[in-house]
Amino acid sequence: MIPSWANHYTSQVVLGQGYFLERIKHQGLAPFNPGGAGYNVFINVKRFGAKGDGVTDDTVAINAAIRQGARCVAGPANNGGCASSTTSPAIVYFPAGTYGAALVDADPYDSEVQDYGSTNVFYRQVRNLIIDTTSIPANQGATGLHWPTAQATSLQNVVFKMAEGAASQHTGVFIENGSGGFMTDLVFYGGKTGMTVGSQQFTTRNLTFFNHISNTPIAFKHARTADSSPKTGGSLVLENVLLTNVAVAVQQPTAQLDGNQLITSFVSGHAYDSKGPAILPNPTRPYNRPGSLLHGAGNYYTRSKPQYDTVPTLQFVSVRDAGAKGDAVTDDSAVLQSVIDSATAAGKIVFFDNGMYKVTKTIKIPAGAKIVGEAYPVILASGAFFQNMQAPVPVVQVGAAGESGHVEWSDMVISSQGPCAGAILIQWNLSSPPNAPSGMWDVHTRIGGMEITPSASGLYMENVWLWSADHDIEEVKNRQITVYSGRGLSISSTVGNIWLIGTSVEHHVFYQYQLTNTQNIFMGFIQTESPYYQPVSFAPTPFTTIAEQNDPDFGVYCKDKDVTCNEAWGARIVNSKNIMIYGAGFYQFFNNYRTKCTEHSGNGVYSANCQTQIFGIDTGGPTPTSGSSVYVYALNTVGVVSMIEFQGNSIAKQEDNTNGYAETIIMFST
Repeated sequence: MIPSWANHYTSQVVLGQGYFLERIKHQGLAPFNPGGAGYNVFINVKRFGAKGDGVTDDTVAINAAIRQGARCVAGPANNGGCASSTTSPAIVYFPAGTYGAALVDADPYDSEVQDYGSTNVFYRQVRNLIIDTTSIPANQGATGLHWPTAQATSLQNVVFKMAEGAASQHTGVFIENGSGGFMTDLVFYGGKTGMTVGSQQFTTRNLTFFNHISNTPIAFKHARTADSSPKTGGSLVLENVLLTNVAVAVQQPTAQLDGNQLITSFVSGHAYDSKGPAILPNPTRPYNRPGSLLHGAGNYYTRSKPQYDTVPTLQFVSVRDAGAKGDAVTDDSAVLQSVIDSATAAGKIVFFDNGMYKVTKTIKIPAGAKIVGEAYPVILASGAFFQNMQAPVPVVQVGAAGESGHVEWSDMVISSQGPCAGAILIQWNLSSPPNAPSGMWDVHTRIGGMEITPSASGLYMENVWLWSADHDIEEVKNRQITVYSGRGLSISSTVGNIWLIGTSVEHHVFYQYQLTNTQNIFMGFIQTESPYYQPVSFAPTPFTTIAEQNDPDFGVYCKDKDVTCNEAWGARIVNSKNIMIYGAGFYQFFNNYRTKCTEHSGNGVYSANCQTQIFGIDTGGPTPTSGSSVYVYALNTVGVVSMIEFQGNSIAKQEDNTNGYAETIIMFST
């Protein structure tokens, strides 16, 4: 949660002074920080001299607050800082006020290049700010937020106020590169451009642009034609887009779609069905949305992360006040279980002060629990209880099989300390109704995955990163490491009603996403990377296939196939109904840490061979199955020969769907 800052202009906090985060006792730890016990996790900028009066220049005070202690920040004085860190977490807090200061810069340019690679900028949040550039002349370039970031980053509840009028050169958000992240509840006023985005992939929701797609001649300019090069360049899909007083909805070189309408569906690009390439109907029809996934006016259910801004401080129970140490050494299992149980029974919210809470047995979260972290506190699995890879057990278990109710959980990390080959970092058993699902917001895992079991249902997941680390983020050069984690996200919920908004799963041995015997799943731009060490270590090495876990059988499926078949599935779907995927990026950049397999040849021909296949439907087991219904918009792959495997056969090749760097199929359904 540590933003870097460049010397620009104004920001303003919008939460009131009763916000619990300002008034609660702060005693969070960073056990591995060299600053020791003197390191402060919670930083109030006013303690460093910021006035917030709208007059005083608070730049120096804010920079001092951010750099306080042994913190990793950008800038030449800090040798470039570091892209990310788990040892120097911080919340930089702005009490209500107007600050003459800097605008947020997540990756500054202290030379001709960014201080650190944007694809390694993790674990950052900016929320509850008004960023105002209206005091800058309209004809002078100004950017409110420079945000080239990667996984486990989010923007929430941010308002951008820019100079109005045709002469305005202001931009709200500028993202020239990066790899993911999530943005929600953003509002843009004025400016030349609300957002300029060039990231690999990202998910947004509830973005409001005033004076944009209304009362304007053309909504979307679209350059793609039947002869476009590369073959799928400029692919575009629009669904459920309402235009007001707009003459042209989509302008193309040789055609146009009239405006003043609700665009139920517009698709341009390559389409496939279960038999292979398909002809797009004209006009295209939108996918039928499963009723249990909707909430009001036919829209998919969404819910912003609760911030508990109206809840009195007395309603929060600190785990450190209850006796937990969070020092990564003491076994906090018993204390954590006790405080979670007692606070939930009393209708209070569990507050995890920042720290690393070592546990040696499963922590159980009961129905009714509400849990929120300060920065990113870590539950750290350790010990023999989690070491049997033949009988995996959960580190955190939400609900028991057959239990129903509601849970809210935000801003935490679940990880492991030492070998934990039998650890399921999160197991979700709880059943919640589709009209009031439970939720996980900004909850991430490191070195392990998550299981949503048959008894579970009604779960909303927003900005969740299930990562098996591929490099050491504490080292300045981000040295690559080999760490084995068996399974990513497994969903076998019988009822389903699961929403995945802005999730990514990376570097697990068997698969990243696996859906078996489930239904009614919404997935909003999912992203994966296969392990970089494969296929030298054939999947599932060092693990063994467990039939009860519905594991893919690489020994059977990859027999007599290229060696690169023995690599983790990006997504595998078996015997599952109503699977709605609105954007997917399945990537393999490496072959045993070498990138030659994704290099473009000089003659413009691109034939990637890092991995044979990555996306499978009713395939990958001892025998093919059938019956899944899967609907996909914007399938993108990198480094993969076969883009879609259906019932044991490849039905889409990367060579037929080349794009700028990835390969793209804009529409696929079974």
